[in-house]
Amino acid sequence: MTRLFWLGLAAAPLIACSGDDGTDDSGTTETDTDTDTDTDTDTDTDTDSTGTVFGSVYDTDGEPMEGIRVSWCDARSCQTKATGALGGYQIDGALTGQHSFDAVPAGLDGLATVLTISMLEADETLELDFYIAELTQVHALSASARELELGDGLFVTIGEGDAELLFGDVDEAGGVQVAEAHWPPFYGLSGTLLAVWHLHPFKAHSEAGLPFRIANGWDLEPGTTYEFHTTSYLAFDYLEPVTVEVSADGSWLEPQGGATLHELSTVVLLDPS
Repeated sequence: MTRLFWLGLAAAPLIACSGDDGTDDSGTTETDTDTDTDTDTDTDTDTDSTGTVFGSVYDTDGEPMEGIRVSWCDARSCQTKATGALGGYQIDGALTGQHSFDAVPAGLDGLATVLTISMLEADETLELDFYIAELTQVHALSASARELELGDGLFVTIGEGDAELLFGDVDEAGGVQVAEAHWPPFYGLSGTLLAVWHLHPFKAHSEAGLPFRIANGWDLEPGTTYEFHTTSYLAFDYLEPVTVEVSADGSWLEPQGGATLHELSTVVLLDPS
């Protein structure tokens, strides 16, 4: 288990692109959303503080992975890079503040996407390494919703039409519970991490919410409560945490107040005490 003591700050704006590690960032979209505060010109004269984000992406055997797409995003835009032959990436001129950061194994079937929340200070050089895990469960969805295990111990009730992607239908769901050695850093969470899952398909979301529960694999005491956090690619932050309580027979951690899962993303079980 990992102890966290970070505090969350507000989200930050857009990023500009630059190349590194022999990779081509020509596909990156840059959008100028800066507000011009100049009273006598229409030309943007504002400047934003920046830093550098770099690191490497590995498989769970520690081998570097080439061609993994990493994206540093806030509410206005994303800067995207692809890892080079040695698994490395570097984002120069990354805008400071809180951002979501994902590593997507695009075009590689059976692998999970990683999404976390991070913070960059002005002129900081921040190293972030990621591990891409294989999905351990993938289920075809049926017309009627049924409870499926999406990664060891996390059970979600889902059927056809219960979740959607921006483009295309959700016809399968799965995930993986990640070994502690392969957990990404999670900025802004305070407490002890108990478990991390990467869910599939990444970016699937459900407005109504998906019922879920967690098998008690940690011998947690009946009646004790914990927090379940969802990293959100839509909010560039964590969604409101869900309180889960250990059932009277000690078998399950059950959401309180009818809370549900709204995004298939990276999710975290946390002991906030």
